[in-house]
Amino acid sequence: CLTPLFLPIYLAKSITNPIMLFGIALMLIAAIIAYRKHVLQAKYFLIAWLLFLFGTVLLILRADGILPTNGFTTYAIYFGSAMQMILLSLSLSNRINTIQREREIALQAQIEETERTAILSKTFERFFPNEFMELLGQSDITQIKPGDGVEREITVMFTNIREFSRHSQGMTPSQQFKFLNEYLSVMEPVILKYHGFIDKFNGDSKMAIFPHQADDAL
Repeated sequence: CLTPLFLPIYLAKSITNPIMLFGIALMLIAAIIAYRKHVLQAKYFLIAWLLFLFGTVLLILRADGILPTNGFTTYAIYFGSAMQMILLSLSLSNRINTIQREREIALQAQIEETERTAILSKTFERFFPNEFMELLGQSDITQIKPGDGVEREITVMFTNIREFSRHSQGMTPSQQFKFLNEYLSVMEPVILKYHGFIDKFNGDSKMAIFPHQADDAL
C-alpha cells in the first residue's frame, strides 16, 4: 500500500499486484484446507475471499487496460469487499455459536457425570460406610483406588445375639427379619452415639468399628 510513495506508479503496480494476488491465494488455500477438514466456518471464509479475489482481479485487469472501465468493473472491488465483510462476520458469528454449543454440551456432560457419581456414591453407602472413606481421607467412593489404605489404631467390636440360632428356628423368615431390624434399630444409634459405625452384618452378628478410642466400644 505504501509503494506508490517511494516508487513510480508503474513499478509500484508491478510489485503490489502480484503480492496482493499471492496473499489472497494463500488465504484461499487455507480456506480450502479448513473446508476439507470439515470446519463449518470455512465455507463462509472461502466464499468471502473468492468474492474479494474476483473484485481484485477485475480491478487489476481494468487498471492494466485489459477490461473496459464501466460501472461493473469500477465497483466490483467494493461489492467484493462488502460481501467479504458480511460473510466473515457470519463466519465469526457461527464460530461463536459453535463454541457456545460446545460449552453447553460439555457443561451438560459434567452435570450428568456429577449426578451419576452422586447416585453411585449413594448406592455404595448401603454397602460401604462413609466413615470408611473419611478414614481413607476421601470424600467420594470413585476416588478410592485399589491398594489405598491408612495405618492407624482402631477398636473392632463383634457382637451377636445369644442363642439366636435356636430361637430363630421357631420363627418364619419375615419374623426373623422383623426381629433383627428391631434389634439393629436399637443397637445402631448407640454405636453411632459413641463415635463408632457398623462395618458389616452377618446374620445376627455385626462388626462395629470405633476409630477414636477403645473406651468408646465399652
